[in-house]
Amino acid sequence: EAAEAKRRELLLTRFPDVTHYLTHSRFASAIRARLAQVLIPALERKQRILLMTHSFGSMVAYDLLWELSHRPQYRAFQGWPIDCFATLGSPLGDETVREHLLGSNHPLSKRYPTNIRRWCNFSARGDLVCYDARLSNDFRPMRRLGLIERMKEFRNLCNVYRGREGVWNPHKLYGYLILPEIGRLVAEFLADRS
Repeated sequence: EAAEAKRRELLLTRFPDVTHYLTHSRFASAIRARLAQVLIPALERKQRILLMTHSFGSMVAYDLLWELSHRPQYRAFQGWPIDCFATLGSPLGDETVREHLLGSNHPLSKRYPTNIRRWCNFSARGDLVCYDARLSNDFRPMRRLGLIERMKEFRNLCNVYRGREGVWNPHKLYGYLILPEIGRLVAEFLADRS
């Protein structure tokens, strides 16, 4: 209980952009709209989609996928799944974050996005943003309900990024992007023509 309260306080004080997103619906809608401007045209063209997200972006993308699955204004896109949702250094394992996601207060049948075929989650050793790196246990009902074909996790990866001062930053996107596991995911996605 005390540890959860401390994590919640840390989230709310150290990451003001995340806090603002989680607590101000108009701001959150504006951020999701920017992603929707790119994602919806790709869905309309029925393109295969690898939606790769990092950190806070995984929350934004998750919420947009939920909206595309359940909001009446997106009815035309329901049943159009993306091929792969890739989350890198994602805070979606955090209970406070999950409590604020769209759908979190809905019944089980409407709690999760229904438009993800595969979900690949990547977390690096020492990345405090994804301290709870195992998402499969938190989103297990998606598998049970048949909403997702497969969820694969790559945990304890070695993100070697160092900034100009030589300080190690295991959360940095650049370090994630050079991981062999990410390279394989992208190569397999591009090679698969089905």
